[in-house]
Amino acid sequence: MINIKAINKNNFLDWRKAVRRGFGDVRDFKDMEILRLERVEINRLIAAVVDETSGIVGTGGIDSFNLTIPGFKSIKMGGIAYMTTSLTYRRRGIWTELMNYLHDDAVNHGEIMTGLWASQSNLYRRFGYGIGTLSERWNIKSRFTSIKFRSDPDVFVEFVEQSDALEIFPSIYESFRKKNVGMINRSEGRWRYEIHQVKKGQNPVFYLLSSRNGKPDGYLIYKTVRSGDMEMGSIEVIEELSLSVESSLHLWSLIVDSDLINNIVADNRPHQDPILWYFTNPRSVTRETKDGVWYKLINVKKCLEMRAYSTEDSKTIKVLDPMNLEDFKTFRVESTNLGASVYHSNSEPDIEIYYSDLASAFMGVTTFSLLNQTGRLRIKSSSVIEQLDMMFGTNNAWCPHYF
Repeated sequence: MINIKAINKNNFLDWRKAVRRGFGDVRDFKDMEILRLERVEINRLIAAVVDETSGIVGTGGIDSFNLTIPGFKSIKMGGIAYMTTSLTYRRRGIWTELMNYLHDDAVNHGEIMTGLWASQSNLYRRFGYGIGTLSERWNIKSRFTSIKFRSDPDVFVEFVEQSDALEIFPSIYESFRKKNVGMINRSEGRWRYEIHQVKKGQNPVFYLLSSRNGKPDGYLIYKTVRSGDMEMGSIEVIEELSLSVESSLHLWSLIVDSDLINNIVADNRPHQDPILWYFTNPRSVTRETKDGVWYKLINVKKCLEMRAYSTEDSKTIKVLDPMNLEDFKTFRVESTNLGASVYHSNSEPDIEIYYSDLASAFMGVTTFSLLNQTGRLRIKSSSVIEQLDMMFGTNNAWCPHYF
């Protein structure tokens, strides 16, 4: 028999080995210890265990986060991660049991949303998850372009050491998080863990700090890849965040104009980034867009209450469960300039929508108009779609933090 069990310090190493086996690699003891000390909440890790052998055949867990939602309110979110099923125990319902357990755990911790980065994008919509952010990978042929802008005399960029980065960068990140939809917080331990992950490998890591009017305003972390002093190389941008466009421009211009560099790769950039408009040769930047974080509205009523809306309006929304079309809930949403009120309703709905699609519209990554074009919605009248688009309108969400 297979049961879902909690992880503790005695079986943590076995759990971690099972996680990495599921992703096709092996980590050393030091990596496991850093993960245990700086990242995971061991009381929120679980495993599917074969009773007869005590072998771990499935893994999962949750990291606790604060998520910025439209209106810039911060809510409690459970970040689901470490999800694997052993190759020898697939197609036995283990994955579903793990997910259901974690959703119950999120409820018990007062988290009204969960989110995850999907290794496979075909797995989670049936659990009510919808694409909530978009992520872009940039490949920049830096020899054929530059960034043209008017230099700001109030901006000063300098290299800092890792110890300084760990002291200064978190406050910039947190200020940025509070003003950008889709961002999640990072604990002190998580910052140390992320820096450790960046340092792995042979390539050196550099930390750039931008100050504006004497105050920390942005940062850029990058690696260089070169085979020798006489060879051209490439740059991997790990992360860039700035509180002003001016700081962002100064940081990126230094990277793009670097000597002895042919190519720059930047993963997980926002879908709408103003920096793209400053490249003198836009075709030198190849952009690959893919899904970012997937979200599930664990407590739909509370989520709709917490969110800000762009117009004053009222709509009745029936939310459908893709795993059981008979299981649905209907909500009346009334938005004003003072906030939103949400009630359970028995009235005829203005719109019927799946949980997963509502999560995407909730975060602003898509519109009701686009969803309606796919035939995924049932609507009372065509005017409802335009009204909902205006009501739920927000900037695109972005999450630079992998979890």
